[in-house]
Amino acid sequence: SLDQVIKLADAGDVDAQLILGLRVLPRRNYPGDLTEAVRRLGAAANQNHPIAQHRLGRLHLQGRGVKKNPAMAARWFAAAARQGHSEALRYLGIMYLQGNGVRRNPAEAVRLTDASALLGNIQARYGMARMHAQDVVVPKNKIEACKWFLLIAPNNPAATKHVVRMHEELEPAQFAEAAMFNHSPDITCNSIEPPGIINAQMYTGMAHNADASL
Repeated sequence: SLDQVIKLADAGDVDAQLILGLRVLPRRNYPGDLTEAVRRLGAAANQNHPIAQHRLGRLHLQGRGVKKNPAMAARWFAAAARQGHSEALRYLGIMYLQGNGVRRNPAEAVRLTDASALLGNIQARYGMARMHAQDVVVPKNKIEACKWFLLIAPNNPAATKHVVRMHEELEPAQFAEAAMFNHSPDITCNSIEPPGIINAQMYTGMAHNADASL
């Protein structure tokens, strides 16, 4: 029951804290309680729960329930990314690409996005494909672009269109090379260093009432 979950959370159970934090996040037709969400997610994040760390990063990035703080968001994304959270990897990659909350580093942005893509994140895979197809951040490479588009094409009409076009543009041997792409994860998430020190007590007094407009 909910009372049991609350009791467990109050006793320090990390999964119960996560459940309660996610439960009170605002969503369609439900106003939620951002202050309580930040409190519960913060407790779980401080116990190193990657899902809570990722969610907390997004709240800091958007300024929901806490003051907008891209640098703090990046720290939480990094904490989750080191545990292999694919969406945190993708978000952190975007921040390094934009120089938002961290010093701009396109090479690190590509590395993080690639890591997320290798873990199966569809948006990251599409991002890698577009970067290689459009000569964005990385040199233009149609074979590399085709590799990533092929991985997401079955369930993505836009990617399917790119694959059809590239099938016409690439030599048969090149297309075959792309189709043989081994997308098994080969990353070391522990190598991701946080852009700052995460203090286990950082949430003391940080949560505040959500803005009425949120």
